[in-house]
Amino acid sequence: MKVGDLIKVNTERGATLITPATLRHGQLGVIVGDPVLPEDRQWKVRLMDGELFWFDDFEMEVQQ
Repeated sequence: MKVGDLIKVNTERGATLITPATLRHGQLGVIVGDPVLPEDRQWKVRLMDGELFWFDDFEMEVQQ
């Protein structure tokens, strides 16, 4: 994954227990920020409705 990738949020697997993130399941977004530290797995994503969220790499699917 890299900044600029189009992603689809996939929290279906129960990957996160944070309700606001699970409500975004299936939405499209664009990665706008890298993980802060190399060992971090969270990416900053701007969803199509304009909201900014941090998602773990396993909570997103890159779209082609």
